[in-house]
Amino acid sequence: MKSFLRTILFVVISFYSLWAFPQETAFEINIADDSLNVLPTFFMNQTNTGIIGLVKKAPLDKPPEETYYTSYLYRISETGDTVSYEFSKTDTILVYYNMIRIDLGEPGYMLSGLGRALDNNDIFTVFTRLDTALNIIWEKIYNFNYYYSAWSMRMLQLKDSSFLYYCSPRLNINMFLFKLSYEGDSLAYRAYEGINAGQAQSITYNPDSTAYWLHNRFGRYQGVQTSTCIVANENLEETGVYLNEEYYQPPFTSKLLPDGRLISAGYSYIIVSDNVYEKYITVIIYDSSFNRLYLKNLTNPDTNSRAGESISVDYYYPSCIYVAGSHNAQDLSGWQPSWFYVTKMNDSLDIDFEKYIGGDDYYMLFSVVATKDGGVLLAGTRAEVGAPDYHRNGYIIKLDSTGCITGLSENSTIQIKDALVYPNPGKDKLMVRTALKNCVIRLFDMKATEVLTEPLTSHISEINTRQLPPGAYAYVIQQNNRIVDKGKWIKQ
Repeated sequence: MKSFLRTILFVVISFYSLWAFPQETAFEINIADDSLNVLPTFFMNQTNTGIIGLVKKAPLDKPPEETYYTSYLYRISETGDTVSYEFSKTDTILVYYNMIRIDLGEPGYMLSGLGRALDNNDIFTVFTRLDTALNIIWEKIYNFNYYYSAWSMRMLQLKDSSFLYYCSPRLNINMFLFKLSYEGDSLAYRAYEGINAGQAQSITYNPDSTAYWLHNRFGRYQGVQTSTCIVANENLEETGVYLNEEYYQPPFTSKLLPDGRLISAGYSYIIVSDNVYEKYITVIIYDSSFNRLYLKNLTNPDTNSRAGESISVDYYYPSCIYVAGSHNAQDLSGWQPSWFYVTKMNDSLDIDFEKYIGGDDYYMLFSVVATKDGGVLLAGTRAEVGAPDYHRNGYIIKLDSTGCITGLSENSTIQIKDALVYPNPGKDKLMVRTALKNCVIRLFDMKATEVLTEPLTSHISEINTRQLPPGAYAYVIQQNNRIVDKGKWIKQ
């Protein structure tokens, strides 16, 4: 196989240098190319300042079964200045699915992914270690049995500076653990099959760092409790299992908090009646023994909501916990508008703010980063409603610690809402969801006559509209005489 080439592309994409508060910034980045499907996935804080993340790109001129992605690393400065690095080989397609920051030993990054040889179509697993300047320290290729070359993969740096790789070939039919040294040499492995195997979602240490927690779906499946945490010892042997909440589903992300508690964010569906259920983004905090301490269902139940596809929760401990996903999630392409959803919470899951970003196109959230300035970065895709599958642009937005974005140019189309009014259209009631305090909603008919004013006294307020005739109404939500949201509501 020919030597590894890295082409550095300096790309400035929709750069904005903005002021919000001292030491804080906000910006909007579009990664758009009419000939490419662009898919941002894993993003994280760099070892010093700024953000780093994986972006996959594939040409649109071939059918999906013949299309292969190329991986890029994107570095984003605190002000939104962007540089991209392309990973390429002349005889091999490389696609990286996971990345971790190296905190023990020389700082840098560890990438894991799949390679496909163009001459014989063989698939193999590739690991690439980078320094902080993104120079390659080493690259290791392992020709596991094909089924252990899986796109569902996660990694953890261990306390002795080695690495533990965790993947799920063929979804939940097999589960595979592989330990690499700091230099990338094979140390140990173990294959799980049958009821022991689950679909990998996250991997963490247990609170005292004596065992590994393998967060998955279907491992040790028990009825409605489909998502579990398998405990593995240092020999990679299963020693126990914990059960997540009923109907808790992937995609979900689980992370260990510095105080030994575990936070997990995914989505849940709650059965209302036969063939009727509601979908929520769900966040849970467990104690060190995996007992539930707090649980909160987020976003309104009228529209499907889904956690971030790659990373759904991140924190800058203790006061900045961000949970994010897609509101009105559909398929790869949407036939209705959707939103990025993000909420800022404390470590008791009390909500500081909620934001709905978009609503004009089809948005799908893949990654959330709690930035070091207290703000949050969201990375995902944005496409026209009804666009063909895979025809997506990358879309990245950075909010400050108050959930605001300021100073955008006049041609920016971003919409950020602090409140949702639903169902829309509706009938005898409308619901308002907002984390803001001291708000009222005012309804006006098409003659601009005010027909209703109601205080919003709780996180979700129900407004009786039975007395109003069918038709179109304008609504305004005010907080202390400041307009925080406005729009049109239809009564059927």
